[in-house]
Amino acid sequence: TQINLPSNTTFSDAKMNLTVTVKHETMPVQYATVTLTTQAGTFSTATGTTDINGNVTVEFTSPQVNGSTNITIITHAAKAGYVNHQIETAVTINPRTFSVLIIPPIINSGKTAEVQVQVTCLEDGSRVTDVHVQFSLSNGDLSDGTTDAEGNCFFMLNSSQTSTQVVNMTAGVIKNGYVPGHRTISVSVLQPEGELPFLTIIMIMVPIVIVIVIVALIKFKIMVVSTEEETAA
Repeated sequence: TQINLPSNTTFSDAKMNLTVTVKHETMPVQYATVTLTTQAGTFSTATGTTDINGNVTVEFTSPQVNGSTNITIITHAAKAGYVNHQIETAVTINPRTFSVLIIPPIINSGKTAEVQVQVTCLEDGSRVTDVHVQFSLSNGDLSDGTTDAEGNCFFMLNSSQTSTQVVNMTAGVIKNGYVPGHRTISVSVLQPEGELPFLTIIMIMVPIVIVIVIVALIKFKIMVVSTEEETAA
């Protein structure tokens, strides 16, 4: 008895065809009953009958794993008049990995904008649904969401809540059967034409306020300014 796999390594929740060949010496054995078992994963059918070439093919779906996991597929072949035969085949299951894309809009200062997070599987390029997404901004804002059937999740950004000209966005993603992933990008906040950035306004206003305070203190004689001549007199 022989089992043929595309590979002895596969990914979490992946499908692959397994072909079991039963022979007596070099001759194929038809109508042999083949039974497949494993401690994790499922078969399209656990029992099959070999064809004229001694083959039976079933589809195997690997289990969801969050770390590299070794499983064993046990194949048992039996037919009246033949000695039963059993083989064990080791298969390594690895978790899948994410590809995370943050698609920012044009962000205007003081306006609300929608940010799109798109999650795909790095191994096969498919969009991944039901992924938990934690979206955070450099100002401390935090939001949670779940990807839809197209692998997308949307978040609202209110730029009036940040005084910076650049916003850092981070999307952390997690789902059973995948290695946790994340992506961070920096996006510029566009200031209205002719309007100075908030930080620049602060830098201009601070020295002006200091001068006004000093003048007021002198005017009301709370602060006295003396010259060298007055001191000498």
